[in-house]
Amino acid sequence: MITTGIPSGIPEARKQETVTFKYNDLAGAERIFAENPGQIACVLLEAARTEEPKDGFLHKLRDLAHRNGALFIIDEMVTGLRWDIGGAQAVYDIEPDLATFGKALGNGFAISALVGKREVMDLGGLHHERERVFLLSTTHGAESSALAVVKKIIGIYKTEDVIGTLYRQGERLRTGIRKAVEELKLQDNFTMDGRPCSICMARATRTRSRRSLSARCSCSRRCGAACWRPISLSAMRMTTPQSTRPSRPYPRH
Repeated sequence: MITTGIPSGIPEARKQETVTFKYNDLAGAERIFAENPGQIACVLLEAARTEEPKDGFLHKLRDLAHRNGALFIIDEMVTGLRWDIGGAQAVYDIEPDLATFGKALGNGFAISALVGKREVMDLGGLHHERERVFLLSTTHGAESSALAVVKKIIGIYKTEDVIGTLYRQGERLRTGIRKAVEELKLQDNFTMDGRPCSICMARATRTRSRRSLSARCSCSRRCGAACWRPISLSAMRMTTPQSTRPSRPYPRH
C-alpha cells in the first residue's frame, strides 16, 4: 500500500491506484468517493491505533463503502489477539467484509490469515461459475506446524486470561516508564500512546525554530514518523462467542 512512511521503491503506477484520507475524517472519505465514482474497490484500514474512532466513524465508514459498492477491510495484524481474541473489530463491534490477522496469531511462528464473509471468500473458491478471485496461495501449503500452533494458541486464549494479562502488564510497564521519565525530567523528549496491550513509544525532540514537538517512532516498523499522528487510510470477521471471551480491564466502545 502507499500509506507507508517509506514509499521508495513503490512504482508510480501503484501509487496512482491508492487514495488516502485521515482517520476520523468521514467527510474526507466521502469526498474521495465523490471524486472517484465507481472506482474505489475497497476501504482498508486499522480499526484504530492510538486515536479512538469518534461519532461512530468506523460504522459510518463501512456504510459509506457499501453504498458505493466497495468492500470494508480491517487490518488486524497488530490488534488481532492483542486487543481482544476477535481483534479490534470485536472491541468496536464492527463487522468488516474481510480482515487480516497475523503476529500474535502465531506467537512467533510464521502464519497469517485472511478471513471474511462467506459471500466474499467464496469468490476465491471453486463452487461458482464466475472468474476466480485470487485469495489464497498454496506456496507453503504443506507447512502445517504453524497451523497446529494457532490451534493451540486459540485454545489457550479461550481458557486463560491472556488479553487481561497483556493489559495489566502493559499498564504496569507504562506506569514504570512514566515514573522514570518524570524522575529524569524527560517529558519533552519521550512519549507513549496507545492501549496498554500495545503501547507505542516515541522519542520526541524540540525543534530550534519552533517550540513544538517532532518525533521519530521507535516501534518495530521503524517507520521514522510519529506513531500518534492521524492514521492515513487506504481508499475479513473473526469472532468468538461472548461466553468464551476472557475478561479485560479496558472498556469496550
